[in-house]
Amino acid sequence: EQQSQALPGIVGARDESVVRVIVPTAESRASELSPRLASELSASRLAWQLPEKTTGSEKKTTEPVPFLESTWSLIFVLGNTGAGWAEVCLACLLLLLSAFMQTLFVLVILESFPSKEFKTEIANSRAWRENTGHDWNFMDIEGVSLVARVCRGDSTLIQANVQSSLLDEINNFLDTSASPVEIGAVLSLLCILLWVLYMCSELRSIWITTEAVLQLPRSTASRRSLIEGGTVTSISYARLGVFALASMLRVSLSIFLLIAGVRWLASTTSMTDLILNAVALGAILEVDQIVFAAMMPMSIKVKIQDLESVLVDYAVSRNQLEAIILSSCTLIIMIVAYVYLVNPLTEDMKTVNNNYCGGNLDFVVGYNPEQQFVHAVRTVSQNYRQSREPSAASEAVNDLKSLDLSLGIDLNSTYALMQMSRSDFKYAMRSDIKDFVDSMPEGLCSDFDQFSIESILRPMFRTVAFTLNRKDAAKCADLIEFCDDLENNGVRFLCPVTCGCADLSGNPFLRTRDYGCWPGCMTQVEEVAQARPCTDMELGEGWNAFWPSYEKGLL
Repeated sequence: EQQSQALPGIVGARDESVVRVIVPTAESRASELSPRLASELSASRLAWQLPEKTTGSEKKTTEPVPFLESTWSLIFVLGNTGAGWAEVCLACLLLLLSAFMQTLFVLVILESFPSKEFKTEIANSRAWRENTGHDWNFMDIEGVSLVARVCRGDSTLIQANVQSSLLDEINNFLDTSASPVEIGAVLSLLCILLWVLYMCSELRSIWITTEAVLQLPRSTASRRSLIEGGTVTSISYARLGVFALASMLRVSLSIFLLIAGVRWLASTTSMTDLILNAVALGAILEVDQIVFAAMMPMSIKVKIQDLESVLVDYAVSRNQLEAIILSSCTLIIMIVAYVYLVNPLTEDMKTVNNNYCGGNLDFVVGYNPEQQFVHAVRTVSQNYRQSREPSAASEAVNDLKSLDLSLGIDLNSTYALMQMSRSDFKYAMRSDIKDFVDSMPEGLCSDFDQFSIESILRPMFRTVAFTLNRKDAAKCADLIEFCDDLENNGVRFLCPVTCGCADLSGNPFLRTRDYGCWPGCMTQVEEVAQARPCTDMELGEGWNAFWPSYEKGLL
């Protein structure tokens, strides 16, 4: 004690030779007589900036190790708080609760992985593309295939939203516009690195606390640990055993959390979820501190907060070894995470993206069970549709939104031919132009605007005119230039007289029911042909138009 009181004068004189002899001797002697005096002497040496202790030729530094404000610190003050039995019981329950919550989090995260394997999406994407994406039943009213709408980001989808959302996540993850590598992989590795640093901090804190506790003197006079003025002067063997069990539990939880967290982050495909998951994992580590701050009884909480730091001697070689181990473990974990988790996920995403959107998207297929044949047809390109004006179908939708649909066939629609029932609608959708031709009265041949049901056929004419980009057309003469086009069956059906269906000199290739000409018109042609003499007919416009259309028909 006399030597420790003389330290200020010694230091003031800066006589290092004397200090190097007296201080180690005083510390050694004090540790034998009074643990409290040894702790005070070490603290004084730090405050007075005395030379660092040396052991042989190895240099050492002394650092204070504080007790964390955590439920785990209850182990050090239990029995020395002066709190009532109710507070002590509550504190013990809180310690068990925090350990149980962290254990439960680990189990939930580990159990959730089998259902989140992204590799299952490879088979799912292939099956969806083969069985649904090109199904002709899922084309929209403008003739765009479902897979084209999904892959090109159509925001008006009412089906395949799961596939659309997944592709959005994949495209965001695989985006390389901001970096030479996939931005999702970079963010995933950053979040994994953040989590690994979290865990290194936790494991390092456990190890440093363990080192500090192991340097505390053992209590032999009684089974209770001694705390004087906030300083832990000794620790009993029983309490040391409980601390060892708690430390092993914390290390086990930390290791399992490390593994579960890395796997969880590496399997996350959403950019937003990556950041949220990293923050959520960090909160799991702080459960013990959150429970301590929120619910720990105040008398015990203050007692833990008043605990003074334990001074621990660190050798330089030990510090260097610790830095090497932490850096090496972090590097190894990051390499393993990239090689076995992040990179395979990135490759699986590319495979799924190719399964959904690779190759040609603009076609649909259908299977006819009666024929046992598969038929295919090219569809409208999604890009083409987005760059052109609204279609007749979309105009019909806008028109029908404001009309009274209960009027049925009497509905005065601009573009739509209203059907009486769903069965009539299905029949109309599956019918070809020949079915409409056969429904016309026998022996009648007239343009629609000269027909008695002109009001019913008028929406059909507007639709045909809209499709041909002739919205201002009001009569058949306005569409005569389209009569000889093979695909314009609707023009010939609505305007058979104007298009030459009843003209002997008209185009004979198109003058059939399959191309929209009415039976009555063809009857008139047959009557005229039978009445005229057997001579070569004069060549006209219809005859001249026949040969190009004949060639198209053959091709």
